[in-house]
Amino acid sequence: MKSIIPFIMSALLLLSSCVYDTGTGFNPDDFVPANPSYAGNVHSQWWVLTNDGSSQISLYNHQTGRTTRTLNVPAQLNDPQALAFDGESLWVGGTGSGAAVYQLDPTDGSILSVVEGIQTKGLTYAEGQVWYLNGNTVRSLPVSGGTSDMLAVRLDAGVTDITMSGTHLYSINSRMGEVKKYSLANSREEASFSTGIDGATNISYTENAFNLVTESNQFCAFSVENGNMNNDIPIDTPSDVTAIAPGGPVQ
Repeated sequence: MKSIIPFIMSALLLLSSCVYDTGTGFNPDDFVPANPSYAGNVHSQWWVLTNDGSSQISLYNHQTGRTTRTLNVPAQLNDPQALAFDGESLWVGGTGSGAAVYQLDPTDGSILSVVEGIQTKGLTYAEGQVWYLNGNTVRSLPVSGGTSDMLAVRLDAGVTDITMSGTHLYSINSRMGEVKKYSLANSREEASFSTGIDGATNISYTENAFNLVTESNQFCAFSVENGNMNNDIPIDTPSDVTAIAPGGPVQ
């Protein structure tokens, strides 16, 4: 009988690091957005949402590997899954019963506002608005008594997070980390590829890179210019990372 040790070692390597499969016709021109929407577009820091029963949001410097700030998620929020940062406020949501989206002060975690009745796995900030994943649709967050706009884009089943930049929407499916790009002008799918990261549930776009976190809490940046992995850094937390959001440059 052949030894299964080599097979086990290979499986462990796949689970512990970022492995990309770009054999699906990767074309960087299909993914680089025009006019990236986040001011500065330089992100040495990341907000990281963890969910382990005592959920927290941490400000993490991925260059040093250190956490510089930790905030508590509102106790009322069950099963937090989604996170966005608009440059001034944090926005966090979840999928549990009685879910809502909370606007938080990033300095101390205090609640600034609450948008009731929304369950979501994905939040993103773009073009002056916070957007949330609603099943296979994307809607703007109705803040300050306003209305909610729904994009005409229809996403595949199994999408777990979204990000937007310029005139395009990007989605991630946790099965093999499939990324898709949609035009906001005509609501059509324009490109797709598999990163090969099975179980990746979140996506963010910065500096011509897709940023993902694996099930083993590896922060992975995947270049859309050449298809290469820019970095593969473990996030030092014992909890499960459920969402990330760019936090801007180190001050």
